[in-house]
Amino acid sequence: MLFRSVSAGTATRMNDLHLKMQRAINIGGHVKPAGSGTSLNVRRAGVGLGLNMFAIQGGRSEADGSFTFHVLPGTYILTASDQKTGKVSKEITVEALDKDVANVEVTLDSSYEISGRIIIDGPDTLDFSKIILNFLGAPVKIGSDGSFHANAFGGKALYILQGLPEGWYVKEATVGDQHLVGKQFDLKPGTTEVSFTLSPQGASVEAILPAGVSMFDAVLVLLLPENGPAPNPESMIHASPDRSGKLVAHGVPPGSYRVFALDATNFAFAFDPKTFIEKIRKTALLVNVAAGEHKSIVVPLTKIQPE
Repeated sequence: MLFRSVSAGTATRMNDLHLKMQRAINIGGHVKPAGSGTSLNVRRAGVGLGLNMFAIQGGRSEADGSFTFHVLPGTYILTASDQKTGKVSKEITVEALDKDVANVEVTLDSSYEISGRIIIDGPDTLDFSKIILNFLGAPVKIGSDGSFHANAFGGKALYILQGLPEGWYVKEATVGDQHLVGKQFDLKPGTTEVSFTLSPQGASVEAILPAGVSMFDAVLVLLLPENGPAPNPESMIHASPDRSGKLVAHGVPPGSYRVFALDATNFAFAFDPKTFIEKIRKTALLVNVAAGEHKSIVVPLTKIQPE
């Protein structure tokens, strides 16, 4: 890899920089049963989301079921789904290394469905029409009794539950008879039973930043459980500005937490909580909150030096 230093107002020649241009590889085929509107997804095998613009592509089939993707040479995973029927295909591995790949047949022969119920812990009631639930798709209709049903498009799902009143939280989520840690879970073809137990007895934690530090200074405040495994990034508890302008985490499950305030230079740790916890969990402020309790604490700015 080549590194060059440049300064403002100057030009630096890159005499030893060479670019190799090569044509894209075509991946083409047909979806069965044929029909326009079938969604297709092709992603680079072994490459995470967001690493480059060619890591993942989406598209739709033509009326005769045909499709074509233009990709860089590599190994790809191809899938298809039909939102109307809920049918999905198995994952197909395509080696697109040095020549076009044609006549790939993708069959919509499986279906994944999610059925379940939202349960209230205690005598309180909830207007389910104001709750937004989805599994990375269209919002799911929730019945007056808390029941719901949805199609999923593949063997993995992630739930998003929004619109809960202030102080409410997800006390427990189960998939089948297993307690769910985080928000992602696996599906098998057929129907997967999911349930959410909600409680109105969440605590709240107000984070007060030190003098001279403002929430507008790109500060992220996190609450991480004192015990147990690191949470998934999408399950981490954040303190956000509320209607009064204070940094508050509402709907915090009762328990013990370490509280961190990170500046922009350390935001990456919010996406790698395991490393974050291993480094400094025991050095941060500890706060214990009971059901329905409110606590205010001054949170110093945490700075982690890169290794």
